[in-house]
Amino acid sequence: MKIINRIAFAFVIVLLAAGISSAQDKKSTEKAAPKKEKKVFAYKVCNPPVDVDNTHEISVADAIKWAESQPLEVLCDGKTTIELYQFQIQLITMDPLSTVDYGIGEGGVPLLALNALKKAKAGDTVFLKNVTFKERSSREILNAPNIVFKLK
Repeated sequence: MKIINRIAFAFVIVLLAAGISSAQDKKSTEKAAPKKEKKVFAYKVCNPPVDVDNTHEISVADAIKWAESQPLEVLCDGKTTIELYQFQIQLITMDPLSTVDYGIGEGGVPLLALNALKKAKAGDTVFLKNVTFKERSSREILNAPNIVFKLK
């Protein structure tokens, strides 16, 4: 019985040593691998395309048309149109003052957010955060700035 216990103990020691050495080898190969360069996002401000004057204000009717459009696009820096991929949407209402998060939109505005937008009034604000978009040429997914606009 003592021999079986000693053999089992030796087997466990060998397994632990092998696991530690493979983990160290993995760390050294990860350090040696070249890092991918992150693309620098060049846009500073993005708005719905209907905001041609870059006032960050659009009418409720234009906001509804924009939210129902497919694919959902915004105009960045007044010259480049990008297609939104994913974002979180909030509606900030003024009367009564409240902020409601409507979840994540993927390729379009969620149905609950669209219904809330249809009930929105002038003075309310739409806030898109954690925005990502698809680059037109490579279809790579990149981060975009937050998009905020007021309803008039």
